[in-house]
Amino acid sequence: MLYRLLLLFFVMLGVQAWGQDKPAAKPRAGVPFGAIRRPVKADSLKPVVKADTVKMTHADSLREQSDLQAQVDYYAKDSTIMTTDEQIVELFGDAKVDYQDIHLKADYIKLNWKTNEVYAIGRKDSTGRMIGEPVFEQGADTYNTSEIRYNFKSRRAAIKAIITKQGEGNVRGKIVKKDSSNNFFLRGAFYTTCDLVHPHFGIQASKIKLVQGKGDNRQVISGPFNLVIAGVQLPLGLPFGFFPFSEKRKSGFILGNYGEEPQNRGFYLRDFGYYWAVNDYMGLRFTGQVYSKGGWGAGTQGNYIKKYKYSGSYSLIFNHNKSGDEVGSNKTISNDFSIQWSHSPQTLGRPYSFSASVNIASSNYTRNNEQNITSTTGLGRYQQNVFGSSVQYSHNFGNYIQTSANFRVNQNVTTKALTAGVSVSAAVTQFQPFRRKKAVTPAWYESFRLGMNLTSSADLTNNVTTQVTTSSSYSNEFRLIADSTQTKGIKTGVIPFNIDNLPTILKNSQVKTSFSVPISLPNFKIARNINVTPGVSLQGDVYTKQYKYTYVPPTIKYDSTTGAYTQADSGGVMVSTISKPGVTYSYAFSLGINTRTYGTFYFKKLGRVEAIRHTFAPSLSLSYTPDFSSPSFGFYQKVQINQRGDQRYLSKYVGYSGSIGKSAAASFSLTNQLEMKVRAKSDTAKNAYEKISLLDNFSISGSYNFMADTMKLSNISVSANTVIKKKYNIAFASVFDPYAVLQDPFVATGVRIRDFKISRGQGLAQLQSMTIGFSTAFKGGSKKKDQKPKEKPEGMSDADMKFIQTNPQLYIDWDVPWNVNVAYNFSYTKYGLAKAQSFQTLSFNGDIKLTEKWAMTFTTGWDFVQGAPSLTNIGLTRNLHCWEAAFNWTPIAQNLRGGNYNFELRVRSSLLKDLKLSRRRSFYDMGGY
Repeated sequence: MLYRLLLLFFVMLGVQAWGQDKPAAKPRAGVPFGAIRRPVKADSLKPVVKADTVKMTHADSLREQSDLQAQVDYYAKDSTIMTTDEQIVELFGDAKVDYQDIHLKADYIKLNWKTNEVYAIGRKDSTGRMIGEPVFEQGADTYNTSEIRYNFKSRRAAIKAIITKQGEGNVRGKIVKKDSSNNFFLRGAFYTTCDLVHPHFGIQASKIKLVQGKGDNRQVISGPFNLVIAGVQLPLGLPFGFFPFSEKRKSGFILGNYGEEPQNRGFYLRDFGYYWAVNDYMGLRFTGQVYSKGGWGAGTQGNYIKKYKYSGSYSLIFNHNKSGDEVGSNKTISNDFSIQWSHSPQTLGRPYSFSASVNIASSNYTRNNEQNITSTTGLGRYQQNVFGSSVQYSHNFGNYIQTSANFRVNQNVTTKALTAGVSVSAAVTQFQPFRRKKAVTPAWYESFRLGMNLTSSADLTNNVTTQVTTSSSYSNEFRLIADSTQTKGIKTGVIPFNIDNLPTILKNSQVKTSFSVPISLPNFKIARNINVTPGVSLQGDVYTKQYKYTYVPPTIKYDSTTGAYTQADSGGVMVSTISKPGVTYSYAFSLGINTRTYGTFYFKKLGRVEAIRHTFAPSLSLSYTPDFSSPSFGFYQKVQINQRGDQRYLSKYVGYSGSIGKSAAASFSLTNQLEMKVRAKSDTAKNAYEKISLLDNFSISGSYNFMADTMKLSNISVSANTVIKKKYNIAFASVFDPYAVLQDPFVATGVRIRDFKISRGQGLAQLQSMTIGFSTAFKGGSKKKDQKPKEKPEGMSDADMKFIQTNPQLYIDWDVPWNVNVAYNFSYTKYGLAKAQSFQTLSFNGDIKLTEKWAMTFTTGWDFVQGAPSLTNIGLTRNLHCWEAAFNWTPIAQNLRGGNYNFELRVRSSLLKDLKLSRRRSFYDMGGY
């Protein structure tokens, strides 16, 4: 009893002394600055709960006596102190308060149930650094503050030094008030999209209002503001600002780029304009460009999507070009345009669909406006002269009947040739006519499948000469001459596509109906390892016109002055068009045989090498095709082609290419692979053995026609490719001609004869073509020793991430000190006795990190045939964290164009910033867009 009395006395004495202690003006160790404690009677105090004894989560029991609409939960790591009547609660150390959708965290939190207020503040550690500063969360929004006072009832708040993220930007303010509608009123405000503690750029204003709109639509409204870059206030600003933002698409201005381009149009500012986010399903882009010598351009591009139905994009561009001297008559004026439209359906079980791919441009549009010719794709667009467009509608009836209609236009901007056509098709998908519905085990013949395709087309063209087509293998042996009686008074070649020429265009139109019967025969095996695949094909066409050919001998001209006779031309074959319908068809039978065998050679004493495996995959295909040049079919006409009397079979119908002569061919292919099995270097490795590919593919292919009169053996193709150490890519392809070639005065390449080269002492075979390619990439060590593979940032689509991973050469990786891609390409061609032609290039591209923020990019190479450097581009990129500055210079451009330069300052993609990548921007040396 005495011990209990003494213990109670000392406890009361200690509590009395503590309760009369006053808080210091400055925080003591373990006591947060701003904590408010009131003296109370010792007998009414509740014990202090220590963190090392129990962690306390308290649900307010007085909610029924207050105006609060929900329960308030609070938690403290170190201690929780309450007054006698529990109207004031103080929380110390990692304190948390939860009320409805509001969550507050801080080192010190004070709850006052009398006023329905909560007050929170951080504290200074031993170094004087503030820690545990309040973090206020409401819904999906987070606010970082230095001090906050919030009223649960009025939902108003008074805040000091707030930082809140809004969309891709954040708003900062020294003194902030929050009203009941969640609108914020900030003084000493700063708005930026840079996420650093000390932002690189932003706008600074004395007052900013953060308005909470409907849904996630919000806006920042600013009074007079100045632009601040790197902490320096610039004399650039506006009397007010309006910045809408949301998680949805956002409208905004597009910053252009400037430089000087080599088309003699002067200095430029282009790709500037405005992006309009119409809604969640449509976005429009309006851009322009101006040149110092008077040129200008305007365009609009857009994307649209309707979920589960369709998506598409369009582009309309017009450029007015002025090049040459600014003063004087040496000035060139031209207009370029481009129209593009792409529309893709999402059928999702619907029986109908509509799609479109429209690409129409003026003759010089790509040459004046293609920007990226450092890539193969860009160079192809730069040299492109043919544009194709098509619009298609399809409708399915049931599971077996499919119909479609297609309208297409092909445009050659060089020759001005235009071809327009329309086609209608109907098809019966393959079905199994012999399938038994109740069969438990299907018989082999039940896999027989049969279908039907029917297509009708009509084509109009303003290129009158393109209607005359024959087998391409004879195109260099003679020339075709249009029938003068049919072309009298009619201009041949490319004529204007207008009303006056419409009768001629209609006369030269082509109408054709094609049909085919797809047949799938049952597959079977022989000796368990040999696969046998039989096949049969049948197709044909219905025409409204035919060709008739007549040989025209050379014209002999007599010179009365010299008395000599000379040959004015070489003659040719005259083509006449006959309005007579006709039907063509062709059929063939085939039998495919293939298998795969393995052979392994084991080593006993050869270091880590355990074995080498050889995979051999031979295949043989037998086919039979009748002689469709036989007069019994009537598909070809035998025509004399030169004065020597040589004859060729020419098709009576446009595009028909049925077999000339019987064909009973055996096509073969021999494919080989080599792999090596080696033991792991370490006994603790995950896998005891690993496979190393020595040769990914080595194949030889060709065919032999048993029924051909001459030259039964085809050219032989040999190809190989492999990857050494998963780094060095090597590819090889070649074609060999086994037949002898003799000189001929009429044919520059000579004439192939039936004798093999080896019988004529010309060797085993002639190398007709060969290509060799070698490529590899080298990278410097990562700055981070334990760098993990890059993961897809939140908000990036899987398609975009896959594109980045499969095209690393298009990006600068700031974690890699240097990166170099090397490619060597060699090609050789020689047909018959013609002079051989070869191309040999060595190219380099990559980037080097000069410093942590500076990188140099380069693209160059050497053309061994021209004996000169290839297209060379040098660029400097400055990583500005949330911005990028880039300068590109092209000192060597070969024959493509003159050298040029450009400078860009652009906002860096937040997703690429998460990946620590920068998008390579090829130099802009042509028009915008």
